Order: sequence, then structure tokens, then C-alpha cells
Amino acid sequence: PIYRLMYFMEGIQNNSISKITEMNLPFYEMNLMSITLKNMVEEIRNQRIHYYEEKLSRQEAQLQFMQLQLKPHFFLNCLKSLNTMAADAGMENMQEIILNISDYLRYFLRIDRKTTLLREEIIFVENYIKLQNLLANRKIICNFLMEEDLSHWEVPVLCIQTFVENSIKYVKLPQGKTELPILIQINRLITENG
Repeated sequence: PIYRLMYFMEGIQNNSISKITEMNLPFYEMNLMSITLKNMVEEIRNQRIHYYEEKLSRQEAQLQFMQLQLKPHFFLNCLKSLNTMAADAGMENMQEIILNISDYLRYFLRIDRKTTLLREEIIFVENYIKLQNLLANRKIICNFLMEEDLSHWEVPVLCIQTFVENSIKYVKLPQGKTELPILIQINRLITENG
């Protein structure tokens, strides 16, 4: 019986055995060793499966990340080509639209960050307003009020842009009015923790 246990242990060590069959050994101690060895081999097998599943999942995530990185470069290159064509045709308004879309897309490519500087968020919103003014049939005027210079403060990405976009999208202007004024007030609030 010990020889059979040794055979299985050597097979496990050499990776030639991945599962142990029931041995039904005559002595309680040997049977207990056999059951324990079987359970250990089963646990090792499960751990290996789990490890390879995790490794495969990480590789799939890396592949998806690489694909996402390739797609924006394609769009930016297309916009660059369109900008050159618009410049050759003397279409300044088209060039301005293309440049604003490029800036808009570049900001979104950095969206994996959770925060950005307030000044970057404001520039992004101003670019969005310019783009909307070029594309829409109405004039949008956006003003920012700040008590003090907070431009170096970190804020959540798209924290202002989301409100501005929703304001433009869902506003109901009075009859005959085409100008949309947007006022954004930025204040520093002191919390209980300072």
C-alpha cells in the first residue's frame, strides 16, 4: 500500500498524474493518508484551473485595452486628413469644427483618469460650447464665475461638461428666443474635515 502511495506522490511531483483514484487501503492511517493526498491533488488541480482562467481573463482585458487604443488613433488620423482637405479647399469653418472635434476626442481618450485639473475641464467645456455654436442653429453663451482662482484644483472628469451638455440638450427656450445663456458658478466648499 505504501508503494502505491509513493507511486501517486511521484506522479504528482512529475505532473504526470492529476487525479488520484480510490485506493481502499487496509489500514486506517494509510486510508487517511490516501484521502488527504487525493484532496490535496484535487485542490492543486482547482488552483491551477483558477490560475489559468485568471491569466486568460487578464490577457483578454489587455487585448481589449489595446483594441481601444488603436481605434482612437484611427479617428484622430481621419480628422487630421479631413482638416487638411478642408484647408486645401479654403473651408475655415469646417477646419474649426474638425479641430474642436479633435480636442473633444483627445479629452475623452484621457477619461480613464478619475480627476483632472479644473482649468482642463473648463477648457473642455469651452471647446464643447464652440462646437455646439458651430453646429447648432442657436447661440450658446457660457460664463464661469469663480470666487478665487481654483483652476489648479482636481475635480472629477466631466463634472461640469455633463451639466452643460444636459442644459443644451434639454432646455426649453421661450418662443422666438434662440440665445441660450449658461452661467456656471464654481465655489470652494469647506467640509467638516477641512
